Amino acid sequence: MGDVSSRNSFARSFVFAGRGVALVARGRNFRVMVAVAIGALIGGVLRGLEPVEWSLVAICIGSVLAMEAMNTAVEALADAVHPAHHPGIARAKDAYEHVDPELVGNGTRFVVSEMAGRATIQMKADELGLAMDGPAVNQVIDDLKRLEHEGYHFEAADASLELLMRRASGWHHEFFRVESMRVITDESAAGTFSTEATVKVWVGEQRHVHTAEGNGPVNAIDKALRAALSAAYPELERIHLTDYKVRILDGATATGAVTRVLIDFGNGERTWTTIGVSSNIIEASWRALEEGLVYGLLHAPTTV
Repeated sequence: MGDVSSRNSFARSFVFAGRGVALVARGRNFRVMVAVAIGALIGGVLRGLEPVEWSLVAICIGSVLAMEAMNTAVEALADAVHPAHHPGIARAKDAYEHVDPELVGNGTRFVVSEMAGRATIQMKADELGLAMDGPAVNQVIDDLKRLEHEGYHFEAADASLELLMRRASGWHHEFFRVESMRVITDESAAGTFSTEATVKVWVGEQRHVHTAEGNGPVNAIDKALRAALSAAYPELERIHLTDYKVRILDGATATGAVTRVLIDFGNGERTWTTIGVSSNIIEASWRALEEGLVYGLLHAPTTV
């Protein structure tokens, strides 16, 4: 009897293992890694690698696939303890919050990064009051992994994260539509610099073209965009840029490096941060600036 039970347990273990492999294989990232691995193997055949080199390639491929499988398993485990399945899990924060944050004017903040699982994304959506179904949550996870690989860091850019989650659920802002943006910087014979930005935007069916000078390209763009939108959105007067930070992500490429721009905004009632990443610092700044104004309009106070 014991032998039969042992054989059945052994057989079930293979069934569970097969289900685990199927779960991992359904993951988009795992499939991409497998495709890259196949490409590496083909490249190795074409280059005629030595046995030792083949061993290193096999170790690298196996390690990467194993780590992705482990990451998928952890995400699946996190989904298994989602508060929707057991409301008591939501109270786990009591283990690290010694007092109720609301008693001292604060609140619980869920930090989201490329390592976040579906449960974390869903809790963040609940925190923001967003209704997100399974496909939308999966889209957010894919976008986070792709963008953070490019250099984005959403743990430090709460406003950009919210806009990303809203777009994944099918939302698109209708405050304005950018047709084009141009920046010109001139140096005079006296050695002084001047910067001029021209922004063309659509607000509804109205086309606005405005040019402004500023203390550098970001300031000039900000002034031109605000001039184009101020008539339709007077609440922009309350939105101010409070900090501007730039970080080089790959210094080895010198002046061609990818840059990460973080811009802090405030309107007297709340503060928020947006992010832009590009090898062109003007583009990165423009992305962060545009999202900052969109977020400010989205959450503008009811009275101006």
